Amino acid sequence: MPEQGKIHDWRASADEVFRNEYTVLKQRADRIGGSVIDGDDLLSDAVEQLIVQHLRGRGPATHVAAYLTRTMRNRVIDEVRSPRSRVRHFYDDEEFVHADDTNFHVEAAPETRWTREALARLPEAMRTVLVETAVHDRSPGELIKEQRRSPNAVYSQIRRAKHRLRRELLVVMLQEDAPSLCCERAELLPDVIAPHLDDMDPKSEAVQHLSGCCRCVGRWQRFSTIRESLSS
Repeated sequence: MPEQGKIHDWRASADEVFRNEYTVLKQRADRIGGSVIDGDDLLSDAVEQLIVQHLRGRGPATHVAAYLTRTMRNRVIDEVRSPRSRVRHFYDDEEFVHADDTNFHVEAAPETRWTREALARLPEAMRTVLVETAVHDRSPGELIKEQRRSPNAVYSQIRRAKHRLRRELLVVMLQEDAPSLCCERAELLPDVIAPHLDDMDPKSEAVQHLSGCCRCVGRWQRFSTIRESLSS
């Protein structure tokens, strides 16, 4: 059984998510569910699974929105791959791999495209260390042995690569189909993107623009939901 304090922590975290991000989660559920699963049902099932996992003492205490999003995506993937599903052309903005049907087609999510573009903007060494640890699930210890570098050097590179990826992701998001001024200011963003706009230098031209441009504020809010999955 989970400890009482932990139950309180995750309930408080979940309550905050629902108060602040319900609209985003609902839109995300509709988008992910597409024509396969109703968005309301998809989000409801994800919340139910969250509660069950916490009652078993295994649910997340942080990044609840990211957990719910991943749960919804996995549910749709399972449904699409199920023999019961007759869906063969699922035009949603998520990317899935269907092993049995070569004609199965979906469009990549904007988040997936943005992340790939941001990754491509990184120096090769940073890109390699992120792919090895995040995609191939290799431990820093393996890289230390393979690269014959000190632990401090490898851990430092991983940390800097994550910071750089977040910055480049925000740049990509702000510049897509943007006016020239938004593009110019995006290139002036600091090397480290703080969790909140208020935490960044108010004298920065990039931060001033980001805080005052309605279009860029909207992209910042969407970026904030994506960065949860990059904050480990």
